[in-house]
Amino acid sequence: MPFSWPFGRNARRRQLLATPLPELWEPTLHEHVPLYAELPADLRARLIDKARIMVAERIWAGSSGLELTEEMKIVVAAQAVVLLAGDDGYLYERLPAIQLYPKFIRSRPNRHKGDSDTFTVAVGDAWQHGNIRLSWPAVLESAADPHDGENVVFHEMAHHLDGLDGQMGGQPPLATESLRQRWPIVKEECRQLVLDLVHGRRTWLDPYAGESAEEFFAVVTEAFFEVPHELNEHHPELFSVFAELYRVDPREFDRR
Repeated sequence: MPFSWPFGRNARRRQLLATPLPELWEPTLHEHVPLYAELPADLRARLIDKARIMVAERIWAGSSGLELTEEMKIVVAAQAVVLLAGDDGYLYERLPAIQLYPKFIRSRPNRHKGDSDTFTVAVGDAWQHGNIRLSWPAVLESAADPHDGENVVFHEMAHHLDGLDGQMGGQPPLATESLRQRWPIVKEECRQLVLDLVHGRRTWLDPYAGESAEEFFAVVTEAFFEVPHELNEHHPELFSVFAELYRVDPREFDRR
């Protein structure tokens, strides 16, 4: 995901990270993002640095009456940067804003296809070239268990990464020829999931992944980072492609 930083941004980031970690961070991560307690110390430190930059640089907003707090920013950013654990070239610079809601979000179900007539209730959504919107209770609930395979922040940030090539179609920017050659594996796995669901066969992946190629990518991203051992067991080729895409092996994170 090669995007260059504007002039002067590196200096501002170095200045930010030269200051001590604010006291609020450690207790907030301990209480609300238990994943961090399981990470190796060096990785935890790198991700906290990324999260501090994200908190400082992105636009944050509380919507529908939610009073935004610094703790909320920390909890969301700390999870969002996990998807960038293996990438030092992008830090959500193209994400306009993150909006948090007190309950649910009124959202168009076909948000990527221009459907403007019907709405549904959601816990999060991501718009092409637009904001990430998240239900704050859903953020807390999904963060509480880092190994249940479901994480609304991972899911919606995956949609954002998917759209960096200009469209949310289930295929993010593929930086290498190897990935471009291997990506048909992902498409075939998606096709097979849909066939299994149509024929009533039990699937290990969440059936929601069969809604579309973009939802398949987001759901597999959740599984990749939350239940990597199980994803590798049930879908080894899919796991291998995602490990190359994200440039990291989350099985090495887990110190349980």
